[in-house]
Amino acid sequence: MDRYDIIIIGSGVGASPAAANLSESGAKICILERGGWWGEFQEKESFPETRFQLIKSLRNINSLRLNKKGIFEFTLMNNRYLVSAASGVGGGSLVIGGFVDEPPRDMWDHYPPEITYEGIQPHYKNIADVIKPAVAPVETQYSKWITQACKSIPEVKVKDARQSISFGSGPDAEESWTNEYGITQKIVITVAFVCLAVTVARRTAWILIIFKWP
Repeated sequence: MDRYDIIIIGSGVGASPAAANLSESGAKICILERGGWWGEFQEKESFPETRFQLIKSLRNINSLRLNKKGIFEFTLMNNRYLVSAASGVGGGSLVIGGFVDEPPRDMWDHYPPEITYEGIQPHYKNIADVIKPAVAPVETQYSKWITQACKSIPEVKVKDARQSISFGSGPDAEESWTNEYGITQKIVITVAFVCLAVTVARRTAWILIIFKWP
């Protein structure tokens, strides 16, 4: 029987970096993930693209189980908010749109004194070196409407938010590279995103707009 120093449940945006850092320190790590692998580029199950594939990929809606091998989970919270989660290797990173937004400096004032803005900066740099966050190169009519509407409200600030997506030089480019961990990454080809960070009273919400690359 294999023995491990640490067992991590889940493989999402919190668990994966924790596993990587602990492994680099010499610990033997076991990651438990209930979902399967997704991503055609990794020669695994393809992400859904059509409406039929999307419906078929629903794992559950609230407590109603639809497909135990599905990727998407939807939960209605307080009869007002529809929360999306994922079942698969990568956890929530499979469905969150890859928002990469560094919080304001004063946010760290609410954390224990050992966690500081200066101390966290090297970790942001490490992340950026791997995922190479970028702003979507194409502005859509939808994003123009949202930006225009937000600018009409004095208390609202809008900016383009970076995402953990490489758009490369265009939709026909076959570009890929190997990151420092030996994993091959590839640009987004058929779908691009526009992510807007909307800030109201120092609270930030992200608006994700998905469109086909022209």
